[in-house]
Amino acid sequence: MRLSAITEIPPELVALLEKQGVKTDSDFLSLTSVDILRRLPQETSTLGQIGYYKTVVARTATAVGLSARSLLDSASLISVSNDAANRCQRSSLTPVLPALAPYTGRVIELSGHTNSRKSEFILNVALANLSKDTNMTVYWVDTMGEMLTEQAYRITARSDAQACLERIRWSLVLEVEQIYDILDEVAAFAKVNEGTLPSIGYLIINKITSLLGPHLTSSSFQGHVLMSELMRNLKAIAKAHSITIFVINDSTSRIIPHDTEKPVKTPALGSAFTFLTDATIWVSVISQEQLSPVSDSADQERHRVEILKSNFMPFFPDITWEPLTEIVVEDRGLHADPLKKSLFGAASRVKHLTPVIGTELEGIDLRQLTPQQKDELALLVAERGVVFFRDQAIDIHQQLDLARHFGPLHKHATTPIPKNGLEEVHVVYNDASRRPDSSAFSKLELWHSDVTYEIQPPSATSLKLLTGPETGGDTLWSSGYALYSSFSPGFQKYLEGLTALHSAVAQAEGARAAGLTVRRKEIETIHPVVRVHPSTGWKSVFVNPGFTRRIIGVPKAESDAILSFLFHQISENPDHQVRFKWEPNSIAIWDNRVVTHSATFDFWPATRHALRATPHGEKPLSVQEYEEKTGKVAKDRQVEIWKQQGVDVNGLQNGKNGVQKKRGYND
Repeated sequence: MRLSAITEIPPELVALLEKQGVKTDSDFLSLTSVDILRRLPQETSTLGQIGYYKTVVARTATAVGLSARSLLDSASLISVSNDAANRCQRSSLTPVLPALAPYTGRVIELSGHTNSRKSEFILNVALANLSKDTNMTVYWVDTMGEMLTEQAYRITARSDAQACLERIRWSLVLEVEQIYDILDEVAAFAKVNEGTLPSIGYLIINKITSLLGPHLTSSSFQGHVLMSELMRNLKAIAKAHSITIFVINDSTSRIIPHDTEKPVKTPALGSAFTFLTDATIWVSVISQEQLSPVSDSADQERHRVEILKSNFMPFFPDITWEPLTEIVVEDRGLHADPLKKSLFGAASRVKHLTPVIGTELEGIDLRQLTPQQKDELALLVAERGVVFFRDQAIDIHQQLDLARHFGPLHKHATTPIPKNGLEEVHVVYNDASRRPDSSAFSKLELWHSDVTYEIQPPSATSLKLLTGPETGGDTLWSSGYALYSSFSPGFQKYLEGLTALHSAVAQAEGARAAGLTVRRKEIETIHPVVRVHPSTGWKSVFVNPGFTRRIIGVPKAESDAILSFLFHQISENPDHQVRFKWEPNSIAIWDNRVVTHSATFDFWPATRHALRATPHGEKPLSVQEYEEKTGKVAKDRQVEIWKQQGVDVNGLQNGKNGVQKKRGYND
């Protein structure tokens, strides 16, 4: 929703906000009140006023008041006459018809607070649409005997709903397998009546939690496979016959720590179930105290309907892609001004966070970068490993365009993507339904470089945070340049002659075990243990705990020992690392060729939601391959930095007299 549509915000304030790229409700709500105030001219508004406007926007944008009882509050409304249908069209159902309409071909999850009477609500929605469409049929599948015909009559006792109720086909199922019998009946009914009347508008499965919940244990993948298969069949039926399918899911009883009055909006079956649906609708009852003075009647009950699932929620499509082939990629850093005058000139501040890795640029709008500045950014990312930006209004389409400047975009074979066709986007999402399992991975194993098993692993990868916790959820990066520089010359030379196997097998098997489609066949690729960056010419260790499985051509014991040593240095040596605390609309751009990274999962039950754009890089070159191809000598980054600083590099190894001075403890 555009801010200009919210009448309580002064138009002149809206105009100023739009000039700053804050145009929609999501733009406005993703910023803190302080961030918004900083973007405005002085004395335009106060912090208190901005806080009030945030409340107004949140109320308007996230909640649509929908009267359930008012849909059925008169005999004429449930009548099948054209006149009544016209009146129904003007009812309070109209604002959310796109989310609740029949014949959409979608599977929609319906959840809500305890005692929100979700079943009654959706029955009223179905009855209202039955009253408008005399040729529509509804299938109602109950799993606990709570909503059979007798109780439906009680719910609608105030209305002459008999004609509509007769077009609802009621079923009771107690096992998941029985739902397939219903689906066969629905498909047969739809096929017999194809192109004629009547037609099926809704299939409603009430209390699906009681069917699937007992199967979804943490110790077994079989329940998740069962759930995935059922949801795929539901989606196939919905799409094939243009039916809207509602699956009513219970809610959890979790509450936010330190805020016992604010329950977490978490459907009981969790995000794994939500991923498999097309939308999630949250229903709650509005109390009389919350109703506006202009409510239709004093005794009217209203439901608040919220669309929780954004366009960028995780989605696992059931599609397959062809294997990747080698492509030509030219590193944009090769075209950059080494001094980066254009990029640094546009920044209000350039802040290096550690000596070896991490830089934060302030005052930069990534949407406004020129091609020259983008090239200089590519070189800066290559040199510093990772570059951070805050308060970025760049949207996902602009983020993808920026990534394309660095190389052709990568499509991940197993991780979630958005539902709206952005196959190159990687969705990062965790919420209260996904409590971290410390038994699944060690902290060391969480360190990785993205998809290094590909023939051409990624280069300048970007991640934008949409939603994050107040504290926690930081990301750490470790420099492969610094790791190489920390070793003795003999060990450096040894590593330069090695290659290692990078594998996608475990990632693909994990996806299949969860009942998900692997969109491209998994591969294993051999890369050099030390690669050279094409723009800097610096050597970097190129292994990671996530995907590197073994060193080629050496005994297993030697391979295990070397990789274990390298992995522990990556994860444990703070001299090589930088840690970033995210805020909404922060973006990190890192060079996946020369850094590894690890997220922290210390923020449960808060939500963390981010979008990643991932361009391909070149095929990794060993030191020998780089020097043969370019005619240049590959360098040690730290040695080159010391030279720039005027350090006598030749005298560093053992001191001027060749004897290293012993040192005691140094705090």
